[in-house]
Amino acid sequence: MVNPCVCLTLFQLTHEFQVMMKTKSLIVLSALCTLIASCSGSKGVASMPPTEYITLSEVKTILDQGTLENVNPKWEFSLISNQMHAPHIRGRSGYEDSSKLGSLWALYVPGLYYNVEVFNNPTHGKVVDLFLTNPQGDKLMSEIKNATDSVFEVSVAGMDSAEVVPVYQLGEVCAVIKDGRAYFYDKTAYTQFVEHETIAIDRLKEGPPIEYSSRDNFRSPSLPECQFESDSLNYLCFERQMKNTVASNFTFPNFEYIFGGGGKVVVSFVISKSGDITALHIKETSGSDIIDGEAIRVVNDLDLNIGPATLDGEPVNTIYDVPIRAKFQ
Repeated sequence: MVNPCVCLTLFQLTHEFQVMMKTKSLIVLSALCTLIASCSGSKGVASMPPTEYITLSEVKTILDQGTLENVNPKWEFSLISNQMHAPHIRGRSGYEDSSKLGSLWALYVPGLYYNVEVFNNPTHGKVVDLFLTNPQGDKLMSEIKNATDSVFEVSVAGMDSAEVVPVYQLGEVCAVIKDGRAYFYDKTAYTQFVEHETIAIDRLKEGPPIEYSSRDNFRSPSLPECQFESDSLNYLCFERQMKNTVASNFTFPNFEYIFGGGGKVVVSFVISKSGDITALHIKETSGSDIIDGEAIRVVNDLDLNIGPATLDGEPVNTIYDVPIRAKFQ
């Protein structure tokens, strides 16, 4: 339940999200926030502190089991998507291979919400991935540092160049810390992670790959209502319909689990040769696990009759990004 002494300014949203809210609701909530702000004299923050946080021991249990079940009896959790792109499997190949995909879970512990990504495969190993940007991230990071056997560095591929990130050896588990996230790998997964990053770094030296969209014989993904001779018009129509559908199905998160400002989240996914949406991942986080999780849920549940992109008349996999703006102040 939201503390009435907390003023959470309305989402600073795109027009599509704003029209979802009823005018009367906006007026009432705005007036309430103004009244509370005038009493407090300062910006409100969530007054209900988290009472628990996910521990390193619990992370290792999830990694070992490949599931959140039977880890902590106090936990409540739900599956958001089983189409998540495995963090250590790179490249366009294998996007349609479900064995290379993982699951995203919404984990509710008393006073806190986590997105927990779990990948479990006998060939490709096990990975647990979660953000350290929530209020309890510092505690988990402190546990990692205190329990580490050794610390070393590994090179990973960035957008334009390689970068070095720390790796914490935790017995049989390696924790890679990158961009505010902790990736916990078992031996098999970590070995493949290093191999894939080495290949990706070598590709960076070769220069950027040729984009499909730069070729004359490429046609963008399509929808039944977007059938134009011009591929540029077809793409603009597809993009508009996609964003409108995402906006109309986005559900504003439960205020109880919001700690922080939120912001723009970018969901990246693959539109497969058969027109399915797969291999989702958060390309740019909003800073709020619950907003990121809702963005994944909306994209995962999209019910659109998508026609795949084509190259030389043949269907091809394509990567597509959807930005969603959802911010508290």
